[in-house]
Order: sequence, then C-alpha cells, then structure tokens
Amino acid sequence: MKRKTKNTMLTVLMLAYIIGSLAYYAYNNRYEEIAFDIDLAEDILMETWQPIWQFDQDAIIDRDQNEILPPDYVQSREDFINFANKTFSQHDAERFFDDLMEDKENGDLLVKQGVFYPTIYEEGAYIYKAYTRQNRSMQMPELIIQEMGVLEGRRNYSRRNHYKMNENGEWQFRYFNGSGLYGSAEDRRL
Repeated sequence: MKRKTKNTMLTVLMLAYIIGSLAYYAYNNRYEEIAFDIDLAEDILMETWQPIWQFDQDAIIDRDQNEILPPDYVQSREDFINFANKTFSQHDAERFFDDLMEDKENGDLLVKQGVFYPTIYEEGAYIYKAYTRQNRSMQMPELIIQEMGVLEGRRNYSRRNHYKMNENGEWQFRYFNGSGLYGSAEDRRL
C-alpha cells in the first residue's frame, strides 16, 4: 500500500512540475498584439509581392508552341533570383524559381504551366488583419499581415506574411505561411 501511495505522489508531483513549466513557458512567450494600419500594410504587402506578380504579368505566352516563356529580363536562374531578391531572401527567390520554372530540352527556360503564387494583386484579394506582436524575449516587434482572397471564384487562399524591422526602420519580409504555390491547368491558360 505504501508503494502505491508513493508512486501516486510521485506521479502527481511530476504532473504538477510539467504543468507549472508549461504555464511558465506560455506566460513568458505570450504575444502582445497591436493593430497595424491596413492601408500601410497593403502598401508593404504590394511591395513585397510585386516581383512575383510582375513576373507573372510579363510572362510570354507562345500559343503556337503551347509554351509559356519567361519575361525578357529572366534568361537564367541568376536573373530570376536577382529580380526576386528585391524583396525576398536568396532562399525564397531560389524556391520561387524552382516552383515556377523548368528547363527546356535545349537548355532554355520555360514557365511551368498551371502553377502560380496568388498575391494581393489578385482580384478579390484583401487584407484580413494586420498587427504587430511582441513577447518578452523579442527585442523588436514582428509585423503580421494576413491576406485572403477568392481566386476567380474557384477556391480561397489565405496567407500570413511575417516581417521584422531592419536597422533603417523599414519592415523587411521574413517568411510566409499558409497558401503558397497553386497548380492546375485552369490557373494558367494558354
């Protein structure tokens, strides 16, 4: 009987310790959220996604060959990365290239058919919520811009864009989560 009581007491103490540790961690890592101006958030978001939208707009459709060619300013992987590096990191620009482009048999580049990244530029896209957040361990607040939209009535997209403030006091894109690459023959028609 004593052994059972001792085991029960140890289990209760371990659970109390675990719950206390989790509560302490949650308390210290909770975020304080402050609303951010939606118009300013839209300007930041449009500047961020402008290279991807511009690339999509400038792609050349060759109906005779049933191909989509990259714009004239993108003739290589490096050209695309330099173009997207205006607002995205090297890693993100490389990922966009891999998602959007493919090599032709002769070594030329093609834009993959049926794939694209929805952006704030899409008709029906809007900013759902914008706010800064900070917890005790952060030196600078983080800006979160949540965008949503309906793509030509077919499906919804939503994405959270995360920014940090750089040394010049400007919001710098860090990463996004949520909707990214979409693919379907309907999405990019020849």
